[in-house]
Amino acid sequence: MATYKWKHLFTKTILNRGRGYFMDGNVYDLEYDGEYLSATVCGSDDYEVEICFDGRNISEMWCDCPYAEDENNCKHMAAVLFAWEEELSDQEQDDINKTHAKTNEATNYSIEQALNTLSEKAVRELLLEHAQTDSGLAEQIIIIANGGISKKQQSTWKLELYHLMRQYDISDYDELDYYNAEPYFEHLLELFYNKVKPLASSGFFNEAFDRLCDLTDAAFVDCDESSDLYEELMQECGELLSGMLGQADITFKRLVYRTCLQRCHRTISAYLTTNLWQNCLLYNFEDPEFLHQNIDLLDASLKNAAAMGEERKVRTLLTYKIDTMTRLGASNAEILEYQKKYWKFPGIRRLAWQEALDRQEWSRAISLLQECKQIDTDQPYLLREYSQLLCELYEKQNETAHCRAELLESIFTYHNFHLDLIQMLKRNSSDEAWNSELQKILECMPQTPDRYKLMMDEGMHRELLDELETDPHLIGLQRYEDELYPYFTEEIRDVFFSYLRRRMESAWNREEYANLIQRLKKMKDYPDGDVMSDELVKEWQTTYKRRSALMDELKKASLK
Repeated sequence: MATYKWKHLFTKTILNRGRGYFMDGNVYDLEYDGEYLSATVCGSDDYEVEICFDGRNISEMWCDCPYAEDENNCKHMAAVLFAWEEELSDQEQDDINKTHAKTNEATNYSIEQALNTLSEKAVRELLLEHAQTDSGLAEQIIIIANGGISKKQQSTWKLELYHLMRQYDISDYDELDYYNAEPYFEHLLELFYNKVKPLASSGFFNEAFDRLCDLTDAAFVDCDESSDLYEELMQECGELLSGMLGQADITFKRLVYRTCLQRCHRTISAYLTTNLWQNCLLYNFEDPEFLHQNIDLLDASLKNAAAMGEERKVRTLLTYKIDTMTRLGASNAEILEYQKKYWKFPGIRRLAWQEALDRQEWSRAISLLQECKQIDTDQPYLLREYSQLLCELYEKQNETAHCRAELLESIFTYHNFHLDLIQMLKRNSSDEAWNSELQKILECMPQTPDRYKLMMDEGMHRELLDELETDPHLIGLQRYEDELYPYFTEEIRDVFFSYLRRRMESAWNREEYANLIQRLKKMKDYPDGDVMSDELVKEWQTTYKRRSALMDELKKASLK
């Protein structure tokens, strides 16, 4: 295993990120055939990696992630190689265990027990060895030794960020070129792991938070396209923030909350659903004092959105508000009472009746949908939806009379000719009533696949064929050909014969010719179909002999 040398092919940051992906178990389906190594790596998406070996050396690597498109060696490749290295190590260890199985007993140590067996000198040497290759660990050791970071170190940190931004020609809110995005955010991620996370891991939350704020400021740049590494950085920052807040005292929580307020401009947006600071504000504070402040913020934002008539904003903000009220222990009645303030918006009422459906509170859902029907009398598409849901709920509750009445209204008033509703009406009608209603439905129902399916189910074969014959493309007839064949064999054959003759007149390309010839070959299954198809082939050979593509397709089909 030691003779496989590959780590020099990657930058330190990419190598560390690849190790992280491997350690998190994101490498799947690792396969090796003696020459090619392949695997799937789960990141912001699933990426396929292939690595080609020439003996003990890597000759070529490929990944379908955006970063590797520019011939860069990416973290996904590194993750696969770490996984491969471990597999080789496991194989070697298995061989060793088999060799010494008769002489050695397996000893299982926890990491703490294992460390206790080592001398202080051995632990120091081991720690030093790892710190020399792991910048984050080295930083954490120095921080703990110094009891935090000095003003000079903080100044050096800010200077490092400044020079990094200058390196990529970035000033406040300047645009970052797409081709520079990956390396720039790669540098920021390296700073996160080596300069920010070690502070948090060592318990210096205030210092870590200051640096995290500086880092997110540096990341807030315009870019031609979104970067996977930017999303990764924001995710890592969010997780670190959440972890610190879960362990911190109330003083630190108030500091972070004030910062979140400032960076959100003391308002909650319906559109910043991926914003680090807003998400922190809404989801990382469980103390009542913060939740009540969020309630006030949401109330103000909701009031403004409602005044502007922006239903989409109101719906999103109200979702945040309901979640916050729930965390404060509000009852369903209190939540519904608050929703009523914005009851004029159909989307808000949708939240209420959808919640009732999710909770299987059928009576409450029926009541809310009935109320919605009374309010949205000028919204036909909404009335159809409400009515269809009511039909389903009435049937679920075995309220046959209400179900029939709603079904008739849904079908004939709101013109909802969905086949499921029509079949529901049949289930809830007597035979005599259904026969009458079926005729009324067919008088109003447009020519759709649902209509044809209904006619076939009801045994209306003659009526169905009469309708299907009127389609110049015979799409419906081809769909129901097999079902209608036993009843109208010769008639269907003649319809397709006329169709083929007519369509060939306007056919103009090889694909159409091939399709028509396939249809012609199927006609041979009909009585006298072979005679009629031969007649049509001779006609085409005579009439369209200059269509070389047609002649070629006939020959390939063995019809020439």
